[in-house]
Amino acid sequence: MESHNLEKETSNITNLTSIPLPNPFKALTNQSAEQFPPGRSPKEPGRVALDDERDLAEIIAGSVPLGFRARSVGGKLLGISWSEQQLTAFEYELGYIRILYTDPVTGIKDLQWTRDSSYTMLFENRAEVYVVQLVDHDNDAVKGSGTFGWRANVTSRLIQTIALREYDAVDICSALRILTTSLSSSGTRSITTFDTGEIINLPRIIWQSDQSIPKSTQKAEITSLLPLELDIIVQGYNDGRLRQSSMLNMIGDSAKNSTSDKVSDLPLNGFVTALHLISNSSTKERLLVGGGDDGSVAFWTIDQFKLCARWILFTTCLSTVVPVLDTHESPLRGCALCVSTDGTVAVIAIDGFQLYVFLNQLPCATTKHEQLIPHTRLSCTFA
Repeated sequence: MESHNLEKETSNITNLTSIPLPNPFKALTNQSAEQFPPGRSPKEPGRVALDDERDLAEIIAGSVPLGFRARSVGGKLLGISWSEQQLTAFEYELGYIRILYTDPVTGIKDLQWTRDSSYTMLFENRAEVYVVQLVDHDNDAVKGSGTFGWRANVTSRLIQTIALREYDAVDICSALRILTTSLSSSGTRSITTFDTGEIINLPRIIWQSDQSIPKSTQKAEITSLLPLELDIIVQGYNDGRLRQSSMLNMIGDSAKNSTSDKVSDLPLNGFVTALHLISNSSTKERLLVGGGDDGSVAFWTIDQFKLCARWILFTTCLSTVVPVLDTHESPLRGCALCVSTDGTVAVIAIDGFQLYVFLNQLPCATTKHEQLIPHTRLSCTFA
């Protein structure tokens, strides 16, 4: 009986080994040479080797190149380089450069090859399409192939001029189309196409956004206040600027209040928060300190609201600014402690506006800080 069972188990194992299983490593075997496309060797190098640098020719003499465009045509390289005063076309083959022609052109904003023998140039208010052609000694066009021989005369010929409207950005999409985008006075963004190759070039609007309120007409809102006197109240606004007002203006017409004659010169990148007044102990000059909702800290002069310095120091808004008392015993005399809402502290020297110390967080600041008391030994309380 035991011998019969052993023969049965051996028969089952033999049947299992005969089951055809797919080989997962078969796909990883090297391909033979017959599997590669014609002209491609299975042992092609995997890196690009660069030859030594060589000076072949001076493309633009006596001026600084502003742009360069190249196109491979028939095994040769056609190139165009331009400066502020001229444009030069050349041909490169087998380590030699031949200058095809040089045209006096000014005001080129961009240039793109559109076909093997044509290119489009962009100017401030127009686009020009040129064709590169062979000419005889009388400068008449002659028939020829797409490449130019070393003894052939080559020149450019203007075939089309397209007037462009005022735009914010422009792009030469192809040989048949130029796209521009612009913003109207009503705040609508549109994309306009100009078709090249057409006798009459009428611009077509292919996309337009919904009408929005332009920034110039948006109402500025107060985000921070610092009263200095009844007639002098410094206001921080959501446009990142400071304005001066008075108590009478604030309780009067709000539109008149937002159009103050005294406005800061440069805005912050966000609304102004936490305005404070400090004094420079060296010059006795009073300064304004405030923050932005982007984590920035800024200093302004109090007379003209001129921006003196600005840093982006925090990941949260500025909460408190504490000037260190002017005592000879304090190593931080003449400095201001700028504290954010998450407890991060930046120590800034008021005289010279230098960032001295930057603490990621106050010691033991596990909760939101409530008060910082200046002294020779600094102490702080938390909520």
